Amino acid sequence: MINIPPELLTNARMHYTYLHEHPELSFAEEQTAAYIRRTLDCLQIQYTNAGPTGIIGFLPGRDTSRTLAFRADFDALPISEKEDHPLISRNPGIMHACGHDGHAALGVVLGLMLAEKKDQLCGRIKLIFQPAEEGCRGGKALASGGELDDVDQLYAIHLGI
Repeated sequence: MINIPPELLTNARMHYTYLHEHPELSFAEEQTAAYIRRTLDCLQIQYTNAGPTGIIGFLPGRDTSRTLAFRADFDALPISEKEDHPLISRNPGIMHACGHDGHAALGVVLGLMLAEKKDQLCGRIKLIFQPAEEGCRGGKALASGGELDDVDQLYAIHLGI
């Protein structure tokens, strides 16, 4: 069993709660992207904007011959959320129905964990926050900018809901 520090769980819940309550549709994730950028700023992780609303964070490691990337998507769907639980979308008619709020929260927490150990990283790390996963347009927008050309391995997570 993995022992996860309570403060890390609290941090993950905080990001998840914000992201769940403020969903945005594909390529309209302006506030979500701004939230992620502010968080990366607090973690002192450099980033670049990619595509209309995508973000790629960079953590240089000691060895720059390899680059690992971790991808998290963050768009929502045009679906109304039922009001039968305390955590609900504040944007009527839009909700995170596919776990993308969880993906983005985990991406931010991964950034926190890696930033704390940045001097120990053996390779470069890219944290990819992908917009518009629904409809598959966001991945193409990110890849067309060349930011993924140097990636040796890319990992993604998908939560089942």
